This record gives sequence, C-alpha cells and structure tokens, in this order.
Amino acid sequence: METGLRDHFLLLWKKYFGDEELPITFFYSDGNGGTEIAAKPAGRSCLICELKKVRSGKSMAFNAEAVTCNGGKRYLGFSNKMRPGFDYFLSCGNESIEGERYIRTPEMVNELMKNIPSLSMEGKNIVFKRWDNLEANDNPDVVIFFC
Repeated sequence: METGLRDHFLLLWKKYFGDEELPITFFYSDGNGGTEIAAKPAGRSCLICELKKVRSGKSMAFNAEAVTCNGGKRYLGFSNKMRPGFDYFLSCGNESIEGERYIRTPEMVNELMKNIPSLSMEGKNIVFKRWDNLEANDNPDVVIFFC
C-alpha cells in the first residue's frame, strides 16, 4: 500500500469522523504479513470475536489451524466443508441445533450455498490490520468499516 494514501486517508478520517473507530483490512499472504500468527484458541471461538483485538490496533494473522469455527474456515477459504445440520443452524434450528435465524428456512440456506463460489486459500494466511497499521508492503484485499 502506498503509505501516502494511507496517511491522506487518516487525515480525512480525522477531519470528518474525529475519534471514531478506524476500519480494518485484510489480505491473504504466504507469510505472516509482518505480524505473528494467532495461536489456536482454547475452547470454542469465533473469528469475528477475535477481530476485536484488530479493531483495537493489534495486527493478527490467522492460518487454518487458528480458525476453529467451521463457518470461518469455509468462508475464508481454509475448508470447503460445513458442519452437519448447517442449514438448520443458519435458519430455524431443530431439536438438536439452535438456529441463528439469519435465513428463514433450511431450503433457502441450501439454495444459497449452491450459488456461493468455493474459495481455496489452502496454505495461506489471512492477515488483519487496522488501517493505521498498514505498511508499504501490504496490499489489502478488503476494507471493513464498522458502524
């Protein structure tokens, strides 16, 4: 990333948004992106929860072992598998799975999954950095703004 662009953005951010939270970025890398690889969390963990650290300014890289949530693994490209009953988990639930109710029915989830392309990032790491931590050799693929 051109550091002049990063710095100009930071000036404009401060002017228009004051002390509001800066966006975070991510990119895939064969290496660690200048930060340490996150350790595999003990117990149940969701990548979204781990991003709180990034939002606070700590750059983090994750490999397939450090992402323990099946959804996180799937949507980051570390795996093509979904847990059994995912269609019920994402929708209404059933007697053994509490549903998150993001999508109305299991059938709608299955239809959606047919149309989501597969992403393969096997052997790579995903590096998350807050905007102000980007360095000249970083090339973010995505910028995430929290509202």
